[in-house]
Amino acid sequence: MRYYAHLPTLSWDAIDPAWLDRVLADCRTRGLTPYFAVESWELEGFRSRFRGHSAAAGLDWPPLATLGNVIFVYDRRTVTVTLRGIGSRRVHHVGRR
Repeated sequence: MRYYAHLPTLSWDAIDPAWLDRVLADCRTRGLTPYFAVESWELEGFRSRFRGHSAAAGLDWPPLATLGNVIFVYDRRTVTVTLRGIGSRRVHHVGRR
């Protein structure tokens, strides 16, 4: 990922589970937009590592991009919201959270 995107990267398995939200906030403070790039075989490991520590742990919103059903790229600013009587809509938040 770092090679092709030329962006700073962090390995999710090096982050203390209790610190995920703080790491994301720190990235935003530094003017960075954090994305989750997770391979299919890593999804359950990511979820179980951060479950109970972060709302982002479930990766339960549609990915921003998929690469061959092997790599999933998630942008925490993109969420699916359900409005009573209207159904689900995909919403991309452009401001900081």
